[in-house]
This record gives sequence, structure tokens and C-alpha cells, in this order.
Amino acid sequence: MSAPLSKPTQNTKKLNLQTRPRPVIINAGTTDKSLLGKYMFKYLRQRRHFILLAIIFSAFLSLPIFSRLAIDTVFKPLINEQNAGMTAQLPKILSDLEILQAHPVFPAQGYRHNAQFVLLKYIPMDGIENTSAKNPRYDSLLKITDQYNGWRTEDKTLKNMLKDKELMSLDTSWLKRLEEFDHWNYSSHKEILSSLSPIRDVSGITRLEIFSQLPQPTFNLMRSWAILHFIRMQKIGKGAEALKTYRQVAFLLHSAGNLVASMTAYSMLKDEYMLLGRFPVKGWQPIPVYYIEAYSRVTWAWMGILRLPYFTEFPHALYRYLTPQNGLCAGARDAVSSFTLYRDFFEPQTYFEANFASNIAYTKKLYIKIKTECNLNIYNKFLDRSPASLDYFSSFTLDETIFKRSKNTEYNFSLIDNWIYLPYVRRLVGLMYFSAGSPMNYAMPYESRKKKFTGLNEVNFL
Repeated sequence: MSAPLSKPTQNTKKLNLQTRPRPVIINAGTTDKSLLGKYMFKYLRQRRHFILLAIIFSAFLSLPIFSRLAIDTVFKPLINEQNAGMTAQLPKILSDLEILQAHPVFPAQGYRHNAQFVLLKYIPMDGIENTSAKNPRYDSLLKITDQYNGWRTEDKTLKNMLKDKELMSLDTSWLKRLEEFDHWNYSSHKEILSSLSPIRDVSGITRLEIFSQLPQPTFNLMRSWAILHFIRMQKIGKGAEALKTYRQVAFLLHSAGNLVASMTAYSMLKDEYMLLGRFPVKGWQPIPVYYIEAYSRVTWAWMGILRLPYFTEFPHALYRYLTPQNGLCAGARDAVSSFTLYRDFFEPQTYFEANFASNIAYTKKLYIKIKTECNLNIYNKFLDRSPASLDYFSSFTLDETIFKRSKNTEYNFSLIDNWIYLPYVRRLVGLMYFSAGSPMNYAMPYESRKKKFTGLNEVNFL
């Protein structure tokens, strides 16, 4: 048998008391704050991973609530306020559209004969270094907008321009061929098609960057060609015939589906009055100025109107006016390009996310219609969601050589982190982007419009 256990001695008890950890007792009235701090630091350090996880988990749970509150209390009211500026002008816009419907400034356009093949030889594309249109002989044409810019109002400048042998010797007979075409689709240019080729595989943000840097014609040079052709032809008594070609050039600019081109066409129509005042021409009737101004106003307005269904109802009364003759296509091209980013941020939906399904369905149907009306099939892929929004846990890199002609060398064309497409975050990012608005106020022509017109500004030229 083993020996019975002996009672602990006094020394043993003393030893046990010394080795046993002492509890930290903090009295309510203690002044030893350093002891409290050390204890709390030790406690937090031992449980830091648990606390960090709890913070992350709490933040994750609060994100849907925060996102929904931010959308309902901040961003939606801000966007509604911006849209109200456009919808407030709806009666004036409808008035202009009724005028254009009854008195179209430009004829209906078909899409059978594209003038691009001819214009490619004479109108250079900004953003493309080497083209057949960049003929050194054509450089003298720039004098019309540079050296002789005041020729419309200054007699001396006009005389100097008419005496410029280098300018007046340019052959403009090729413009007569433009009367054979029913539209101008410059987006069929091979360089533009090449730039659009990666659209299927890149993010919505990169798509917008590609779109913003697409080459486009120097539209104002086309206007200069038409003016020079008229000046040369009126000298031999064919001023009215030259103005017919001049009007066709304005029509082709209108059909290009570009805001700059449309505004160039608008300026050309107004210049007809100046040309008839400066040069003796018989048998030509310019378009009433009131119709021309209505065309300009609605062309600007479409840029804003076509974004209304993103967050509100599209005015049903406008649906019957969705035609190229009413200045639709300049706004349609821009709207189609931005729709890809809109779908990325607002089409997917998970629990507690704001629902934009009805807006997306209606807007897509609307854009398919205007894409067909305006011959924008080249931009089809902009109507689809990007890979980043379909799989936001993936990452992809876009080869920067695609953008070797880009003027913006600081832009990062690679999307490494797709966190902006994560649930809840995507709504916030999307609303921040679209609530920022456009730097251009497309309702401004109506806000600054004078009192209602009481008569037509028609002038008969014999």
C-alpha cells in the first residue's frame, strides 16, 4: 500500500499562493488606469481575430441597409431632380417635334447607299495618322476656318479669300457625286471596327473609354468643301445647282448620327441665308429659320431624353417622334454606348437590392428600336452586359496595344479588381456615376428660349 497523503504544510500553502495567478480586481474608485489599460490590451490581443471577424461581419450585414438608405434618401432624389429639369421642358419639346413632323428640315433617309466610300478620300479622320484624305494639297482648305474665318461679315476678308489662288484651285467636282447617296455611316471605317472588336470581352468602363476615343471625321472640313464648291459654281452661274449639293452635304452630316455632325449641318442650313445675301443666286428657297432652330433644340434634347427611362418613365407622347428626321440619331448613338454600364450596375439583383428590372426591360426595348431606326447595328455589343458584371470574382487584362493610338496615355486600360460589381456596391457606384450628371445641360436651349414664335421667318429670294 502506498503511504497515506500527508496534510499540506504551511510552506506548501505559501508556495501555492505564490504560484497561483492572481485575479485583477478593479475597484470602482481606483485611479490606477494603467492597470486597466494593460488588462484590456491583453484581452483584446488574445481575441483580436474574433473581434476583427465580428467587425467585418457586422459591416457586411449593414451594407445592404446602408446601400438601400443611400439610394432612397440621397441618389434617387438627386437623379429625379436632374430629370425634372428635362421633363419640365416636355411641352416645348413636343411643340418643336410637331413642327418638324409637319415640316421636316431633312428628308427621310434610307440605308442602302453609304457615302463613306467617297468621303473617305476627302475627309480625314481624327485619331488616324495615315489616310488617303490627308492630302497636303487639301491643307489650303483649312484657311476658310482659320485665315478667312470672318468672311461671312467682313468684306475685305471675303475678297482676300476669293483671290486666294491656292484655295480656289482645289477641285470640288467630286461633291456632285454625293447626291447619289442616302446616308453616311462613317462607323463602317475599318479602324473603327478594329477598335470595337474587343468590346465583347472588356468591362463596361473600358467600353466607354473605347467609345470615347473612337476616330471620327473632321466634320467642319466637310462644311468647308461645300462652301468652296458653292463659291466656285456660282461664278459660272450655277449657284442654285451648287446649293443643292450644299444641302445634300448638310443632309449627310445629319445622317451620320453624331452631335457635332448634326450641329455642323444646322450651321450650314443657317449659312444659306448668308450665302444668298453675299452672292447673286436665283431660284433657291432656304428653309425657314424657325424650323432650323427647332431641329437644333430637339437634337440637343434627345441627348438627355433617351436617358430618362434609366430611373423614371419615358414620356409616352415622345414615342411617335422616334425618327432620324427629328434629330434622334445623335442622341441615340451616345445613349447606346452608355447603356452597357447601366446594365452592369443595375440589372443583377440579390436580396434587398433596389430593383430596376422594369426600367432595364423598357430601356433595352427602346434602344433596340432606335438602334434600328438610326442604323447603329455596329454598336450592338454595347447593349449587352460586360463579363465583369457577369462574373465579378474574375479579373481580366486588356492588352494596351489595342490603344496604341490613344491620346490619353495616363488611362489604365486594365481592370484588375472588379469590386465595383459586387452586390450592393454596384448600386452605389452606379448611382454615384449617373447622379453626377452630364457637364452639358441638354435642356438649356429650351430654358433660354424666347417667347413663343408668332410667325415664320421666310424670305423669298428671286
